[in-house]
Order: sequence, then structure tokens, then C-alpha cells
Amino acid sequence: MDLENDGKCTCQSCGLPLRDPNVRGTNSDGGRNESYCYFCYRNGSFTMPGITMERMIDKVANMISMKKNLALAQSKQIAASTIPTLARWQSR
Repeated sequence: MDLENDGKCTCQSCGLPLRDPNVRGTNSDGGRNESYCYFCYRNGSFTMPGITMERMIDKVANMISMKKNLALAQSKQIAASTIPTLARWQSR
């Protein structure tokens, strides 16, 4: 996951880049969603509707750590500074 991009093409739940249209989630009508990735949003609803922001930070930190080969503490710092700024978490 590349949370350190311009945010214009970023999943508003987990921060995954949405540059590839195939990574985008789907609306209830089957069309591609412009705001969320396939891992977070399918068929018009969140795949993990009850997940807390803290749990999402942990999940994203683990992915960053594995993909970027960073220490978990550093990955968690990146996720914790980014996830709360995304649209899904703004009202929570």
C-alpha cells in the first residue's frame, strides 16, 4: 500500500492507490466505485462494515510492513497518520 501519494486516487477506507480500475470497488449496480477499493467495498456496501478505525490502522500497518519491508512500528505510524484523514473515518 502506498499511502504516501497525492490522495486523489486513494481508497477512502484503507488508503490503497486506485490507479488501476480493476482495484476499484463495485457499486450495487455493478459499476466501479470511484472512492473505495475492491477489498473494502463490493456490491454497494463495505466488506467489513463493523471494522473500527483502530483495527483498519492495524490491518493497513501490517500490509505496509510486508509490502515495503518496514518495521511494524514505522508502518503503524504511517497508517495512523493517514487513515483518520480518509472519508470513511471523518464522521467517526
